[in-house]
Amino acid sequence: FDFKESFKLFSLDMLNNALNIIDKFIFKISRLGWVLNLRLKWRTLDYMV
Repeated sequence: FDFKESFKLFSLDMLNNALNIIDKFIFKISRLGWVLNLRLKWRTLDYMV
């Protein structure tokens, strides 16, 4: 049982998980921003008309 090797694998795994979570988070935020942007555009169009 090599402690260093297992620790390296463990930290790599944790890093991967963290990156995946951050990726999903950013994706959700960007989609939310896109939807809000769309709504604002529709509102301004309504006001113009």
